Amino acid sequence: MQKTLHQSMSLQQLEDRLANIDACLQMLAQPNMRSGVGAIGYRSRTSPVPDQSVEVTIRFEAEEQIDQIVLVPAIWRNKTFGFRADGFPVAFHILVGTDDDESGHVVAQYDADDQLLPRIAPVVVDIEPQKASWIRLVATELTPRAWDGLYSLQLAELLVFSNSENVALN
Repeated sequence: MQKTLHQSMSLQQLEDRLANIDACLQMLAQPNMRSGVGAIGYRSRTSPVPDQSVEVTIRFEAEEQIDQIVLVPAIWRNKTFGFRADGFPVAFHILVGTDDDESGHVVAQYDADDQLLPRIAPVVVDIEPQKASWIRLVATELTPRAWDGLYSLQLAELLVFSNSENVALN
């Protein structure tokens, strides 16, 4: 049977090789959230202007009784400002509807006067319990992305609850 490279090396050679590997590993980038962008579940196309309308529609497999919608911002961090939402809209509204009502109705509306930004926390929208086949987020005023300054809508996640069940999952 032929010996492997490691079996043919002395203990000192193995220790030297390990020290060399460790030194090489130290030179690799260390992942952390000291800077950069966190998880992004949805990213729209970009726009050079903030007043571009972006719609995101979530359709459920079956009609659901819903009572809460949660928008989780994508987060970025830099040394100057710390953690911030990245690409979270300044102004938006949320519509809810059924298969029989494709135009739906507005259940929440926010604009610059609501001062949702800056933020890192999710926006929790409690609504009157109601039947829905779909929800639609319509962003009407976008913010620039941290890394290139282009305007877009970015979310880490959008959750829709029926009691404690996220019916928007999957």
